[in-house]
Amino acid sequence: MTTPIFDTHLAVIQLTEGGFEEKQAESLASTVANVLGGSVATKADLANVETSLRADMAGLESRMVQMETSLRADMTRMESGLGTDMTKMESGLREDIGNLRSSLNWQMLVVGLTIIGLTVTLIKLIP
Repeated sequence: MTTPIFDTHLAVIQLTEGGFEEKQAESLASTVANVLGGSVATKADLANVETSLRADMAGLESRMVQMETSLRADMTRMESGLGTDMTKMESGLREDIGNLRSSLNWQMLVVGLTIIGLTVTLIKLIP
């Protein structure tokens, strides 16, 4: 940051011509010089900061676009993987249901044949 130049002698002259007493003018010029000698930004300093901030913002925007693209690709891959997993699960469940149905049919057949056998036996035992 550059320090702005402040001519205290010229300021005292202008202030006294404007109606200030010389002691007041000197005190005010000295105060202004101290303030300006501190951390005061010039227009050029602000322009440099603005340029730097705009460049940083452009870099951030570019990285955000890259991240968005990457996240969308990741989401697409995950969605595809989930679809495949769900299809496999559905197929497995259908197979399990088919096996249970078949087992249940056999068990019902055994129960039915047992009932028929018991019925026939009971009929033979009853005089």
